[in-house]
Amino acid sequence: MLTDLEIQKLPTPEKRREIPDSKVRGLYLVVQASSAKSWALRYRIAGTPKKFTIGPYPAISLAEARRKAQKALAEVVDGNDPSARRKADREAQKAAIEAEKIAAAPPDRIETVVDAFAERYLATKVGRRWAKESERLLRVEVLPVFGGRRLGEINPREVDKLLGEIAERAPVTANRVLAAFRKLCNWAASPRVGLVASSPCAGVENPTVENSRDRVLADDELRLVWLALERVGWPFGPVGRLLILTGARRSEVAEMRWSEVDLANRRWRLPGARTKNKQAHEIPLS
Repeated sequence: MLTDLEIQKLPTPEKRREIPDSKVRGLYLVVQASSAKSWALRYRIAGTPKKFTIGPYPAISLAEARRKAQKALAEVVDGNDPSARRKADREAQKAAIEAEKIAAAPPDRIETVVDAFAERYLATKVGRRWAKESERLLRVEVLPVFGGRRLGEINPREVDKLLGEIAERAPVTANRVLAAFRKLCNWAASPRVGLVASSPCAGVENPTVENSRDRVLADDELRLVWLALERVGWPFGPVGRLLILTGARRSEVAEMRWSEVDLANRRWRLPGARTKNKQAHEIPLS
């Protein structure tokens, strides 16, 4: 039977060793090659082996380890899993701490503002694609730099510096980040929301000059594309050919519904909810 004196005299093993306690079944003293010692309880729940870590020795004495092991075994007898219970307790404690942090955080902390902006504006006021991309840019490009700070503490010079750093590796992305962050700041500074007095993006200009694309396909090139799309197959082949025939946007064609199509009159009635300018319009079908 284990005693405190025997435990203190144990030599350091070459590899990890488990020494069973003869008084409490399932209780083991775990001795590491580093000489560190700890207590563990092995048991079964519905035939499945489980392990419950009690704690280090000598911080937890032999008598205390036996008491904790017997208490855990009593839970097992009642059909409960002490290891799962401890994990659940830790997760609940962690969640409570996080909830306290959120409750104590100022309402204009940048993480809180991004969450509110995504829920109250992006999810309801703009198209799904723009909303998804804007939230991604805010979380990937803005939060790592400004996270933990209050939105009202950020100044235009800092925003301009961030955009410059992004522009060095992704010029166009920097413009998109500014568009998303400016929209967030304007929303936060609006009278209805009132999280900040003014926008940190005030006076900040696009870091990159974008040139509009005026290249168009010649008729022979368009014919080659059409023939290639016939070989692509569903769904990209038909989507590509509809793009050529209608001149509509990619998302408009990809998300087309039968309810929008009037085959008898050869019309595609595109609702305002799916257009960039939010205006419904009809597209002739060949």
